[in-house]
Amino acid sequence: MFDVEGYLAECTARVPSVPTHVPMDALCVSTSQRLCDIAYELRQTEACLLRVSAWLEGDLQTYADLTVPESINPPLMELPSPQELCITQRLPNVSQAVLCRYAEALADWNKRRVVFHIQRGLNPNEQWSLQ
Repeated sequence: MFDVEGYLAECTARVPSVPTHVPMDALCVSTSQRLCDIAYELRQTEACLLRVSAWLEGDLQTYADLTVPESINPPLMELPSPQELCITQRLPNVSQAVLCRYAEALADWNKRRVVFHIQRGLNPNEQWSLQ
């Protein structure tokens, strides 16, 4: 079946430190989940979300030593909280526990990826916004 972990590793490794890295990273994650779901003929959404969540959590270890610089633009880090998503979002055939795990892993990973790109030389105040 579809190699979620391999796809995520390859896709995110190719995202450059440019102002549009936020949507590029997001596209890697959403595409991996969607391709996994298609591979299972849309019957394993929960299993695919678990695989994506596990990869995000594991990849966070790569960024464990990164600290958020004071110069970062605060609105850039204002992503929806996992708690908000857990309360407001529902997916057919996906438990709230799995959805909450995914939301938490994604929020934490996104924040660390922003810091990662900043440390690779991107000015935090030149970030592209998803508004």
